[in-house]
Amino acid sequence: MISSKYIYVILVALLLTSCGPKKTEFNGEELDFIDTYQVGDTLVFKSEHDEYNTMTIVHKQVYYPEYIPIEVHGKYLPQTADIRYSQPSRGFDSLKFMTMRKRNPKESSLYFGFNGGMELFFTNSEIGLGLDEILIGDTFVFEMNEQKEGRVQTIYWHKDKGIAKYIMVDGTVWNRIN
Repeated sequence: MISSKYIYVILVALLLTSCGPKKTEFNGEELDFIDTYQVGDTLVFKSEHDEYNTMTIVHKQVYYPEYIPIEVHGKYLPQTADIRYSQPSRGFDSLKFMTMRKRNPKESSLYFGFNGGMELFFTNSEIGLGLDEILIGDTFVFEMNEQKEGRVQTIYWHKDKGIAKYIMVDGTVWNRIN
């Protein structure tokens, strides 16, 4: 007969191993967004006013943050992807270019924070990206609802090349030329 001491030890062990968070994982569509860029890639954009904007990808990481129960993460540990860029000509060493976070199995967030802090935020409520976008051929068109001067209004994201074009709130169009 098994003693109650052994049953108690087994129950405590089961309780401790089942208390941790469930890890989320990016699906194939989400990974396609992340895998578009690699460290060392250089993106060159040209405006309709013959100005150039060059960005070099300097950091790419897919990771899980340190688990902080209840107050931050709750039931799920979000998988996170972070891509950063530099613009030496403008004095920027490492700026947030794109961050994707899988908060729970049905919600992912995608942030674009390029050009010195201009940021767009998209969230889905379905499995997969399900972003508020229009798909034209192989290009997603993301629209920013809030219009603030000096920010990006529209991003054209090609499935293979990433950002192909963006339009500022003032109407300036920047096309990727490489």
